[in-house]
Amino acid sequence: MALMTFILLFHIVAYPEPATFCTCSAPSLPRAFHRAKAVFLGRVLTIENATDVPPKLEGAVFFKVKFRTERFWKGKPVQEITILTDQGWLSCSGPGTKKYREGATYLVYAYDKTLNDFGCSRSVQFDYASKDIKRLDRDYGTPLSRVFQGMPELSIVIPAL
Repeated sequence: MALMTFILLFHIVAYPEPATFCTCSAPSLPRAFHRAKAVFLGRVLTIENATDVPPKLEGAVFFKVKFRTERFWKGKPVQEITILTDQGWLSCSGPGTKKYREGATYLVYAYDKTLNDFGCSRSVQFDYASKDIKRLDRDYGTPLSRVFQGMPELSIVIPAL
C-alpha cells in the first residue's frame, strides 16, 4: 500500500497538470453566423495595439487587426476591414497567445458594431476552416468572391432585330 501511495505522489509531483479555470468551446456555426455582423475570409495585413477601446472594455489589452478580404458571407463587402480582438487573452488561451498572425489567412466571425472577436469564438485559421467554408457555402449561399480584385466584366449581347 505504501508503495502505491509513493508512486501516486511521485506521479503528481513529477508530472503536474496545469490547473485550468475555464472551458472554451466555439458556438455552433448557425449561432455564430446569426450573431455575427460580418463573416469573411481574409489575410492579416497589420496588427497594432488598440488605443481607442470602447469604454466598457477599458483596462484590457486589445489589438486592431487589419485584413485584406477575399470572400464575404455576411456583412458589407469591402476590400479591407479592421476588427478589434483580444488575441486570445480573454479565452482559455491566456496572455501571450496570438490568435492572429500577420500574413496568415483566417475565416473570421466579427461581432457587434465594433466588429470584435473576443474570447471563445468560431474564427479560425484558413488551414482549419474547410468544413465551415463548405457549410457556409451550402447553408448561406455562395460568397461574394474577390469583390474588388478583378471582378469579371458583364457583357450583354442584344440580338439584332
